[in-house]
Amino acid sequence: MTPRLLHEHSHQAQLDDALLPAWESGDLRDPDRFMAAGVTLKDDASSWVVRTCIGDERVVIKRERHPDPWRRWRRMLRRSRAQRAWSAAHWLQAAGIACAAPLGWIERRHGPLYAASWLISRHVPGVDAASALAARQAEPECLMQLLDALADVLLRLQRCGFVHGDLKASNVLVGKDGLPVLIDLHAVHRPLSWRRAQAFERDRARLLRNWSAEPETVRALQTRLEQAERSGPVACAKRGGSAAAHDPAAGS
Repeated sequence: MTPRLLHEHSHQAQLDDALLPAWESGDLRDPDRFMAAGVTLKDDASSWVVRTCIGDERVVIKRERHPDPWRRWRRMLRRSRAQRAWSAAHWLQAAGIACAAPLGWIERRHGPLYAASWLISRHVPGVDAASALAARQAEPECLMQLLDALADVLLRLQRCGFVHGDLKASNVLVGKDGLPVLIDLHAVHRPLSWRRAQAFERDRARLLRNWSAEPETVRALQTRLEQAERSGPVACAKRGGSAAAHDPAAGS
């Protein structure tokens, strides 16, 4: 079922059913005020990220910020980062790639331009990829399993035609099950065919750069990537649902 598209004065939103009571009560019509009661995970010039609860859902809300007036005006002419990340998450899920589950987005608009945006995702318990690898250094078998899982995620993205766009370690969370989950998806896109090789290489280079001070880790991850590539194609789940509604390449 497609989440409902809602309009209220200067706000527009698309929310899963579980979030509708919070919208109808007015809590989500003032997202900043609602976020102020949560636990801040990040607060800098680019974004404000908070963990909180909406009903029975433990969620993360991310508010986009504009670092300077030029970027603010340029971004106002595009789809908001919240919308793009929400769309990308639906596509990755349909392709069988683990990511933070998208629950909705909210925008504050001035006519056709958006002034602010908020993305709501299901909370992913875990630590970033760098911390997860560091914690497994004394357990070679667990370390190799995580390296295999990281290689699998990168190759699955590529085989399904996607580029993440910002594979820093903090954008890959690892839970107790040892499986990576992608977050911060606003830059996810499907490059044109003649740009794919270069775009895929940038994703790979960014992932490896997380461990630039640890050459042994870089070599081990490169080895796992090469082994995975030689072993044959990584299965890409058949996309379902309304592709046009969730295409991360559209209007990004």
